[in-house]
Amino acid sequence: MGRSRTSVILASLLVAGVVVTTILLGQWQLRRHREVREVDARIEARLEEPAVALSDLPGLSDADDHRLITTTGTWDVVNEVVIRNRSRNGVNGNLVVTPLLVDDGTALLVARGWVPPDHDVAPITAATPPAGVVTVTARLRHSEPQPGFGATDPGTDQPTELRAFFNLDVTLIGNHLDLDVLALWASLETQQPTTDDTVLRALDPVELTGGPHLSYAFQWFGIAVAALGSFGAWLWRGRRQVGERDHVAA
Repeated sequence: MGRSRTSVILASLLVAGVVVTTILLGQWQLRRHREVREVDARIEARLEEPAVALSDLPGLSDADDHRLITTTGTWDVVNEVVIRNRSRNGVNGNLVVTPLLVDDGTALLVARGWVPPDHDVAPITAATPPAGVVTVTARLRHSEPQPGFGATDPGTDQPTELRAFFNLDVTLIGNHLDLDVLALWASLETQQPTTDDTVLRALDPVELTGGPHLSYAFQWFGIAVAALGSFGAWLWRGRRQVGERDHVAA
């Protein structure tokens, strides 16, 4: 039996819908790929810039993300917190975040490093920072707002369990600690004097991969091609069946 006119029309509409939708999704993924590449290019350029003094950046904002800074201050171990469920080299653990009190009375939240998951009670006594004035080099990072879904942190009207958070939300953590914190946090790179603890590990370096959007775009375009190919094969089989029937009838 051949394909009926109605079945061909319905199949055509279905395939057209699939093709249009997948092409639009593929184009959207290409736009997202270009946007991510632009962000990566800005970050890559920022990673090449020399360190600047924190005091030369009077008003921190997200525009300073990934900027390398130097400053002096003292570690506020009493107000140290941990950020849960952070991966390093594929292994789950916690970040140790310690406020660095700088000369103007503000505090810079510094992720001093990563510790295994069994170190989850702040302060992390196995990774005590140097006492007194220290000079640090650190890379600024933007605050992590509370997500719309997943693990969120309690508001300031609720206590945090063992001073542990899921998100490095600078404002929320600062309010919990009752500290005047700067708008960005920082990932520690070096400090003087140094420590020789064996628990604390440096955070993973910044990776600029471009994201998965390009591969997703190819997948969507591949679905469009597959849909057209399948539709064409379906029509060809229908015509072949009609031809075979007419041949037998002759």
